[in-house]
Amino acid sequence: SYSFATAHDAAHPDAVDFFIRKVPGGAFTEWLFAKAAVGQWLKLRGPYGDFCLRPSANAIVAIAGGSGLAPIKALLEQAIRDKQANRPLVILFGARTEQDLYGLDDIDQIRRNWTGRFVFEPILSNEAEGSPWKGRRGLITDHLKPILGERLPDYHAYMCGPPPMIDACVEVFTQGGMPGKQIFFDKFLDSGHTAHPAG
Repeated sequence: SYSFATAHDAAHPDAVDFFIRKVPGGAFTEWLFAKAAVGQWLKLRGPYGDFCLRPSANAIVAIAGGSGLAPIKALLEQAIRDKQANRPLVILFGARTEQDLYGLDDIDQIRRNWTGRFVFEPILSNEAEGSPWKGRRGLITDHLKPILGERLPDYHAYMCGPPPMIDACVEVFTQGGMPGKQIFFDKFLDSGHTAHPAG
């Protein structure tokens, strides 16, 4: 399963974008990266999820890890199209190194069209110590309270990415007083991490 990386475009209803990470041994991605050809047809089903922006005036914290940027980007682009971009917005994008950051032009496009307060913070967990990177380092959870401050419980959180990142952020949010009804997420599991029932 993959999440759309762009908002629905009525002018181009047959065009869809995805951010797909190659997973070693992945049931689909090995074929995609090795054998897929331009012009080849793929049959898609869905969407089946419910990851969408809920109506509210509350500030938004949007957290993406790796390819989890796809649904976050689509959600925010849809908010702009739906004239709901006046809410304060903080985007936190977790990656291992600066080389792993992508989609920065897309995020800047969102910034230019967002009418509310806009903050973007990339956070690198494994950037070399001697690199020229001047931004934040460590895990996203290290920076939630410093960035969101005392208003943390007032935010609505939208998160997409690896399950350990999501679980750790949920713990910080709930301990910080954020109600569970304000936390929305989509955990990304590849075929190598899908649970199979015993027996």
